[in-house]
Amino acid sequence: MRINKSLLFILLFLSFSLGLFIPIFFPDFYPSLSLNNRTNTDSLSCVDSSKINLYLCPQDNCHEKLISFYNSANKSIHVMIYSFTKKDIADALIAAKKRGVDVKVIFDSTQASLEDAKDEYLKENGIDIKIVDLSGRNIFHNKISIIDGIAFSSGSYNYTNNASYGNAENLIFVYDKNLAALLEKEFEKYWEK
Repeated sequence: MRINKSLLFILLFLSFSLGLFIPIFFPDFYPSLSLNNRTNTDSLSCVDSSKINLYLCPQDNCHEKLISFYNSANKSIHVMIYSFTKKDIADALIAAKKRGVDVKVIFDSTQASLEDAKDEYLKENGIDIKIVDLSGRNIFHNKISIIDGIAFSSGSYNYTNNASYGNAENLIFVYDKNLAALLEKEFEKYWEK
């Protein structure tokens, strides 16, 4: 079987970004791997590369792309984020809430405790937040936003000025309701803890 190089790059990128896609697409290579209690009845689809947008920071203005992504939401924005200090991204979430979108944000406890973190700012402006404290030296290192249960963003991009203007970062948008549903389950798992 011949694999398109672009599709292979996307699959590899997703596997490193989300840490679970290669075993899903090639289960014969990972027969003993447990994927967070997934059952054989869970529905996943292969990603169609025409439904993926990839941005590189700082040259692609990732914060502006993320704000536009948030502005497209009609029903929900569920965010799992490690570091969040960028006010204009917080303001986009507040604006979404004001137009009736269900907005929830889960923060890592080590980052939410920092002075410039936006957890308190979001809470003061009516956004539901949750702070996750994983045991030991573990951190909540996600950088994922799920929009309307049909699309999501991921990548190395934290919601900070350093990530926006200085660091070499990446941000990817995937429009796939089956994969978004898998991430929504992950969000709910932490939201309910």
